Amino acid sequence: MGDSKPLILVCDDTDTDRELVQRYLPNQFDFDYAEDYESTRKILSSRHVYLALVDLFLDKKDEMPLGFEIQDEFQHVPIVLMSGHNPESVERAMLQRKHSLNGLLSKDHALRDKLTLEQTLHKCLRLHYNVDLDFNFKKNSIRWESIALKLAGDDKSLQEQFLSEAKHLAQKVFHDWDVSEHAHVRATRIDVLDELESGSRSCVLLLRPCTACNEPQADVIFKISRATQHQPSEHRKFDEFKNLIGGYGLRERRYALTCHLQGQVYSVPYYSFYETCTYASHYASLSGGEQDEAGLNTLTRYLFDNTLRSVNRLLRTEQRGTITLSSYCAGRIQAEKRAQVILRDLCVENALPHIRVKGDTLEVRVNDCVRELVHPAQPVLVKRDYKHCDEKVSAAIRHGDFHASNVLVDKYRKMCWFIDYERFDTHHFALIDHVEFEGSILFDLMNIGEMDAGFIVSFIESISQPIINRFAEAFGADAAQTDRAEAGKAMAAIRAIRNSAYEVNGLDAAHSYYHALMYEALRVAGRADADLRRRWHVLLAAAVLLKCVEQL
Repeated sequence: MGDSKPLILVCDDTDTDRELVQRYLPNQFDFDYAEDYESTRKILSSRHVYLALVDLFLDKKDEMPLGFEIQDEFQHVPIVLMSGHNPESVERAMLQRKHSLNGLLSKDHALRDKLTLEQTLHKCLRLHYNVDLDFNFKKNSIRWESIALKLAGDDKSLQEQFLSEAKHLAQKVFHDWDVSEHAHVRATRIDVLDELESGSRSCVLLLRPCTACNEPQADVIFKISRATQHQPSEHRKFDEFKNLIGGYGLRERRYALTCHLQGQVYSVPYYSFYETCTYASHYASLSGGEQDEAGLNTLTRYLFDNTLRSVNRLLRTEQRGTITLSSYCAGRIQAEKRAQVILRDLCVENALPHIRVKGDTLEVRVNDCVRELVHPAQPVLVKRDYKHCDEKVSAAIRHGDFHASNVLVDKYRKMCWFIDYERFDTHHFALIDHVEFEGSILFDLMNIGEMDAGFIVSFIESISQPIINRFAEAFGADAAQTDRAEAGKAMAAIRAIRNSAYEVNGLDAAHSYYHALMYEALRVAGRADADLRRRWHVLLAAAVLLKCVEQL
């Protein structure tokens, strides 16, 4: 992949005006053209455009100021509007709009004034990109080319696009990263240090901004991923509440879009990234035992008491309305899709030796005795005739993707910060962050190893009592020592999570909590890509939780 020039899109309904614009633009760009509203939208939707010059009126009659609509729809693209030869129409349109994001460029005068043109373009680019920032790859295999190749995969047609998009995206998310023009604050170089754990559609980099005085700032996590269909408004909601949440997130956060890619940036406060780990890796490193359990309990308690404190305070003082818990959860887990996967894949042919599907029940062997539990997918996801399915619960602010790999832990200070606000929103079940984090421990972190079905059932039952501090003994006499250690770690963390949850909403919220945890279990069980043994573990958990919900 070679270095392609940045693309400028010229949108005008007149051939002579399109030629005029290109004649006066700098020659370090590639150009493409659109002659009407629809073709402009098509190009901006499918190609990465570095800068667009759009005629205010994209119709021959100069009646509809469609340039404003283009600006509003494609806010991820720097767009300079151009005015034509009808000053009265232009004036009326500008009065209706009151302001344009990047000003208005006169084709009659400004285009022929080289200095004015360069100043206008440079101002527009600086409003969207940190064009003066240099990215320095520190003698490693990471390059913009390798990032583009990873993100595009086998789609060779996208590799060249992604090459320029990735760099421009980095310039975009680091726009206004500095809060000062002072040389000891202003970042002039970013060292690209390492590639962290990445998914199939994302690339996560460790960066270190350096000031004009060559002093490194706090380490930064930069995530580039393929753009999804979620609405950027969710990220604007984060900006709306960022002062409220304070320590809930990291010191800085930026979100930006190109045509195909999206970027997120997280600053690790005050210290090097290598002095941190995720909660998930911290949990996995513990071998069990009283000392580890005490430390895990303390850390988890700190996570919810300190980093969620401002949100918890809001919940106590403001009524954000209520929602129907089952409707919220069913929408979140795509109930019909999950039910099909569970009923098709978790059947008798794929059962574990200790579990058997028999009609609408799960037969579970516990110490040579058979227990029958209701198969939860039938009443919860299919029939929807279980009790309390329409109970109302409090709504609140929510992180949106709250699992143990999205929490950073300072290994020395035992402090926590959250990352990856993918679905941040304000109208969610008040305890869902707690529930999702507990689900992450039960279904992602807890190493079930050779635990038999009976052990799993007794463990889930032991943590599903109405009052969390009354833990029943979960360890059967025949349980392996490793199982005891895993159960001990999980229970230590869950105790802290539940205590925090009930301090927010009171012990009366126990029913709603187990109800939501059951949905979380079914969400995980319905993931066809999950390990089969773990999916049976999760389905058993959902069955036990359904029984608890029905009995409360």
